[in-house]
Amino acid sequence: MRTERGEMSLGPVVAMVLLAGVLATLPIFLLVDRQEGALDQGLATVSTANNLSAQTDLRNAMAGAQVYFVDRGSFVGFSPQVAEQYEPSASFTTGAAGPEQIGIRGVTDTTVVMVTESGSGTALCIAATYDLVTYGRVDTSSASQCSGGW
Repeated sequence: MRTERGEMSLGPVVAMVLLAGVLATLPIFLLVDRQEGALDQGLATVSTANNLSAQTDLRNAMAGAQVYFVDRGSFVGFSPQVAEQYEPSASFTTGAAGPEQIGIRGVTDTTVVMVTESGSGTALCIAATYDLVTYGRVDTSSASQCSGGW
């Protein structure tokens, strides 16, 4: 608003300066929000890729265990040393499994359980009872507890 002498009063000038400041900072806030969303999406993608890689390792290891079972009629004797003969690209252990390492557990005549940890820290298991294969997201030595799917 202008005074009688043609000068602007202070109120509208302050309002215009504030409005200009808000409009100038708005793109910055939108950009930061978009970057945080992209970061969250990127982390989720990496986690999914890590899980899929670990699942593939377990499936390949189970294929070797099933061939062993067909050859022998039992899972007994399926150890890390034997498993590496059937699946040489994997690393096996009877101890705690970590990323890129498969733990062999719960070996009986009719069952075998294998576990691993994905690169993102998710515990994954695969179990076979005869030719029935189950999947789960737990670190277990029991075929019955390895359930619920991936």
